[in-house]
Amino acid sequence: MNKRPEILSPVGNEAMLTAALRSGADAVYLGTNEFNARRRADNFSKDDLPLVVRRCHEQGVKVYLTLNILIADDEFQRAVSLAVSAYNAGVDGLITADLGLAAFLHSRLPEIPLHASTQMTVYSPSALPILKNLGFVRVVAAREMNRTQLAELTAAADRLDMEVEVFVHGALCMSVSGQCLLSAVLGGRSGNRGLCAGPCRLPFAGGKDNGYALSLKDLSLLPHLKELAAMGVSSFKIEGRMKRPEYVAAATLATADALSDHPDPALSKLLAQVFSRSGFTDGYYVGKVDGSLFGNRTKEDSADASQAYKKLHEAYRHELARIPVTLHITVHANQPVSLTVCDGIHSICVTGDIPQTAIKKALTPEALQNALQKWGGTPYFADGFTYELDNGLALSGASLNALRRKAGEALSEQRCAVPTPLVVKAPEPIVAVKKTVSHMTLRVSRLSQLPPSLAGVREIVFPADGLSEWNRPIEGILPIIELPRLAPEDSLRRLLKTAANRGIRVAVASNLAHVTLICEAGLQPVFGLGTNVFSSFSLQWAQSVGGVGALLSPEMTIQQISALPDILPTAVFSYGRLPLMLLKACPGLAAGGCVKCNKQRVLHDRKGIGFPIACHGRYCELLNSTPIWLFDRMSDISADRALVYFTDESPQRVETVLAMARSRQPFDGAYTRGLAYRGVL
Repeated sequence: MNKRPEILSPVGNEAMLTAALRSGADAVYLGTNEFNARRRADNFSKDDLPLVVRRCHEQGVKVYLTLNILIADDEFQRAVSLAVSAYNAGVDGLITADLGLAAFLHSRLPEIPLHASTQMTVYSPSALPILKNLGFVRVVAAREMNRTQLAELTAAADRLDMEVEVFVHGALCMSVSGQCLLSAVLGGRSGNRGLCAGPCRLPFAGGKDNGYALSLKDLSLLPHLKELAAMGVSSFKIEGRMKRPEYVAAATLATADALSDHPDPALSKLLAQVFSRSGFTDGYYVGKVDGSLFGNRTKEDSADASQAYKKLHEAYRHELARIPVTLHITVHANQPVSLTVCDGIHSICVTGDIPQTAIKKALTPEALQNALQKWGGTPYFADGFTYELDNGLALSGASLNALRRKAGEALSEQRCAVPTPLVVKAPEPIVAVKKTVSHMTLRVSRLSQLPPSLAGVREIVFPADGLSEWNRPIEGILPIIELPRLAPEDSLRRLLKTAANRGIRVAVASNLAHVTLICEAGLQPVFGLGTNVFSSFSLQWAQSVGGVGALLSPEMTIQQISALPDILPTAVFSYGRLPLMLLKACPGLAAGGCVKCNKQRVLHDRKGIGFPIACHGRYCELLNSTPIWLFDRMSDISADRALVYFTDESPQRVETVLAMARSRQPFDGAYTRGLAYRGVL
């Protein structure tokens, strides 16, 4: 290992920035008050960025800006403007989650390094070539990956000259990142848009008890950092932009300490006192996906926090001298004294006063060295001293101090230099095209749900692992397979090979790895749930990689959909229980397991409302309590297809729903309009 992975600390405000810098962070990530996944944090303004970057760069600390939410068309120009401002301020990387924005920035601003947010659900190596082609230099790995999967990802990234960033401490979402609609549907506050209200931390239970079946303990991989470093992980990321400065200090110090030869147990204890949820877990990483993953914040967890804060305040009271510099001073008669300072990359030379003839005591090398070692209050410390000194000369202490300060300021200017400012042309205006829904796309969870009559249906989507039940083509209907949302790549390749041999030509992709694998198998991808197609720019990107259709994000409003141009055939989720969470850990594990689950469990919130859990073996999905129904509002929708999404319905119920959909009549039971009219914050 040639280089220790960077310690990447969360920063939500100035106090947190100070804590991170003084505790030894190698890099920080932060957001502004727009377009970041922690919009409820204090955050910085766009105008703050130059000063923040300067402060960090002077100390050799990198700055990554989070621009990591889905971007709507009417926000796109402002998002690009923020990215340009960040580049001009000297930001070292841009963490983004929107593929349309990434594609635009790579084409217009290739100079800025792009980091793929964990919201992009990078779970396996086949996602990497797509990201590489988009200009990404780093990927933030999904938090649900185990050590074997992470090793495979880092090896694949290394072959592509890409970096891997791994969350090593902080909160764990119950849902796979980028695959959660729970907060959006329940309260209109979207996690994909940076305003998650955290409803998963409220009571949800499989029985009558008020359990916390959607709340996981906080992640801690600190005991595994050396193993991760040996894998080739480039960055150890700490979650927590909405926590206190003391937490940032504790987590940063503990991460650095965990890499030492003799870690201090007291630091880990201090970190637990500052914040935990019933302790910490490494369950995903070590492959222990069971009830030990679950936990919630209790009074006992916060009992000792105040004492921990006092200890931490002492730990980061002072500026951290972290930049070694070598010094060379030249003192000759009748010439201004000169001082050369080098930090290993930058070198500056400054001049000062002309030395005088000594009357009482002449300068000595020791006196010069002592005077030039006083770098307190700066990030520098002397790590090498050479000199040229004529005999019999004198310089005042004030003169030497002024020379040292002048050198420090000049070195900082050079270290904090920013790139030549760029101006990027605004995106072209969008020309909307009104579409009329012409037919239905029928999605079933098993082929036995298919009804006798398929009038009005042009495509049937069914699980790829149900191919053995697909006996013959149905005239006038295109068969489309749906890949498992979480599955090993070798399994997906086998499914796609079987599909191709059976004449299947189109497959639904739920993530970036799916897109690569579908195209490699000679099939065409349709972008489905989980790909978060949220704008015309993401539609353009989907088309550029061979997409032949896209399900628009269920978080888009009717108005936003109506403003789209005609780029790809689009579908709108028009009936069905919307999957609200993609879960690697089944909530049933919190109640002791799923022996009696029968692959269908209902989770109840604190109001007694039931949310079904659909089990798929390797993963499960939390479904909405009531189905969406938009068929009596089809005239409002500008799209090519209406998706009819069946999960647990009987064949008879499927037939009834399709009949109602054809006649576009009101639904015959409880339903929701989803987010089509109310949208999300």
